Amino acid sequence: MNQFAIDISQIIQSRLGIHVTADKIDHYLDTLRKKSNLLKKISPEKYIEYLKESSTLGNEEWKIIVDSLNISETYFLRDSGQFEILEQNILPAIIKEKQASRKIRIWSAGCSTGEEPYSLAITLAEIPELMMGWDISILATDINGDSIRQAIQGDYLEWSFRNVSNDKKDKYFTKKKNGYHINDSIKNKVQFIENNLFHSNYYNEFDLILCRNVFIYFDDHSKKMILEKFEKALLNHGYLLIGHSEAAHLISNAFKIIPMQKSMVYQKKDHSPIPTLNFSSKQGLSATIPTKPATTYTKIEKTFIDTKPILSIDHKETLYKARELADLGKVIEAEKLVQELLNINPSNYEALFLQGQIIEAAGNWNQAIDIYKKVIYLEPNFLESYLTLSNLYCLLHNIPESIKVRKAGLFCLEHDPRLRDVYIEKGYQIESLKAFFSEESSIWL
Repeated sequence: MNQFAIDISQIIQSRLGIHVTADKIDHYLDTLRKKSNLLKKISPEKYIEYLKESSTLGNEEWKIIVDSLNISETYFLRDSGQFEILEQNILPAIIKEKQASRKIRIWSAGCSTGEEPYSLAITLAEIPELMMGWDISILATDINGDSIRQAIQGDYLEWSFRNVSNDKKDKYFTKKKNGYHINDSIKNKVQFIENNLFHSNYYNEFDLILCRNVFIYFDDHSKKMILEKFEKALLNHGYLLIGHSEAAHLISNAFKIIPMQKSMVYQKKDHSPIPTLNFSSKQGLSATIPTKPATTYTKIEKTFIDTKPILSIDHKETLYKARELADLGKVIEAEKLVQELLNINPSNYEALFLQGQIIEAAGNWNQAIDIYKKVIYLEPNFLESYLTLSNLYCLLHNIPESIKVRKAGLFCLEHDPRLRDVYIEKGYQIESLKAFFSEESSIWL
């Protein structure tokens, strides 16, 4: 990277917590140059100086920077699996917990143009018990002021409704010439505020926080800071929902991890008795429970050694890019890069693991199980594969195999002190890992 690319990356990281990777910086700077009239007129060095100032001009440029960074796509009821869990499990548990106060507080963090918080308001409106006498509020925040203003306006095009039934669209929206306007009965339930997750002070006393498809923009250090603030913002027993695999490895042991069929749910712990989620809900298992597999993952007695082939810089960048594409939902592009790496080195267990995650997300669970087992065979000390494989068995209600995998992972963690250092450096909480692998852990319901 040239000096301007380095400087702009560093100042974005320090102010917003967002990590602009080396492979993305050139494309980002091209976008910024098209949008910023100031950058066309002055030197890059002078532009950086403006960004460091608290002037009107500097603040206007930060709005352009944020707008250029914002590549997220959203629509109503995005990730139907998580909304199903909300409707059938989380919200009933919160209602049971809050019968005395009859007050529910929800935060949609990183709300973009408003589809997520409005989807929450619609979901709540579908619960008859909440119609009378309940005080319900939804806070929606985003770093992009233009997105917030668009959300407050409440106008949406047809593309935002690709996951919404016609009945709900007719019930909660009014048809306009060029799209739809959200009805005031839903609109008035949401308060929108411009907010920087990385630096701003946080709100508190929430029963539920949603922060989905936001962590993909942050590095692990920034993710941990935000998760710690979410922990403080939640009431005891409160729930956290994040995007699939966005920051699961950084969740602290302050949260109880609840694996469900279509998502992981994180609940803030407390020592007093709490209502549990209803696992006998309408969401029946559609996948076939796998037959007992060969137990290749039990061969874990070899010691941890640093003799594995080292990926070249290019291969590391390719793997990083593939992960990023997968997180953004660009599955075809991600699969192509992963396959390129595996063609070069079929024993690249990290690329193979990512391939398993992509296949699992597509619903091909038995195939994903075979891949995770192969990863463990190739690298018995790669704990991520034990975590994912054991969770997948649990979701399929194959508890004996889930327990077996967790025992194997725990053996690795407890019998090689160097492995602890490796995963501490990766950002994992070792006690949380131990709790996750423990057969007696209450997270395996």
